[in-house]
Amino acid sequence: MATLRDRPFDPADLQHLATLGGTVARNALEDIHAEHIPDEVMREINPIIRNAFYTALHAANATGTSAHARRYVDYQLQHVPPYWEAPQLLDEYVASLKRSGEVVDGVRGTTHDRSDKDRPTPVLPVT
Repeated sequence: MATLRDRPFDPADLQHLATLGGTVARNALEDIHAEHIPDEVMREINPIIRNAFYTALHAANATGTSAHARRYVDYQLQHVPPYWEAPQLLDEYVASLKRSGEVVDGVRGTTHDRSDKDRPTPVLPVT
């Protein structure tokens, strides 16, 4: 049986997107993991991250046709702490864009300054 890893990436496949999001999140946590989180705990955290991404994507995708999904998303968004910043692209991704010279969805590979609160945060569509 082919795993998601073995199949060509399909951005319309919510499981693929959740797996990608989980992998990017897990890799972004690597320094914290190496210093503070034992492998046994990461083995518990990794599926929680993937399943949470999948649940969020599934519910968000269904909000146009499901009152339950809309309520679920609204409920989750009520729990976003007021001190959370808007999501930003990871520095490593922006650096790789800069090296490539490409522009992706209006984002050019330029330096990424998280302290610049006036810089608009690119909104990347979820398909």
